[in-house]
Amino acid sequence: MTGQTARDKPGPYLLVASALGAWVGVLLGLLALPRLLESFREVGGEDFWHLSRITGWEAYFFLWVSLLLGLGVAGRLAPSSWPRFLFSLHEFTGLVGMALALAHALLLLGDPLLGYSVGKLLVPLVGQEYRPLPVALGQVALYVGALTSLTFYVRRWLGPRVWRRLHYGTYLVFLLGAAHVFWTGSDAATTPALWFLGITALSVYSFTIYRIWSARMI
Repeated sequence: MTGQTARDKPGPYLLVASALGAWVGVLLGLLALPRLLESFREVGGEDFWHLSRITGWEAYFFLWVSLLLGLGVAGRLAPSSWPRFLFSLHEFTGLVGMALALAHALLLLGDPLLGYSVGKLLVPLVGQEYRPLPVALGQVALYVGALTSLTFYVRRWLGPRVWRRLHYGTYLVFLLGAAHVFWTGSDAATTPALWFLGITALSVYSFTIYRIWSARMI
């Protein structure tokens, strides 16, 4: 591949639809914000902690799906007519995962008993008392994931080879995220959580092996 083909480039209708969708989402968010803030007055600190746990698992799920979709496109698991659709879905799920990961961290500010500040949440190993190293792994995963997500929008300037190498950072995000979940999650030692972590890890490993095998067969 030497760059994006005409088929790979988003058409004007897709850009217009994306812009309109973004503006509608912002408008609806502004309309809902006053009621949302009003409802938050009745939410206790422990509720924010539970919300953070939920969004953490959701972030891990979406990042896992995004990684599998990326491997599927690269490994040619899908029919030839699907790659563009799968690539868009890969991008979308990755961005949703990163948004949920950020929400997972910031929601902890609502629990006064934890005593978190923005600095403690976003700067690795700064003032962290609860399992500082595993928490730092999650913080690093957030930054690597943000950098990897930005490569979607500068792909044409980076070129396919550089973009592909930078995009390998999704593996690092998944590994750091899995380690963060396993070592910091209060429910990570439960049977359902261990099964989920094992299935996701095994699927990523299997898809990666298939990707390497399919690349050698070309």
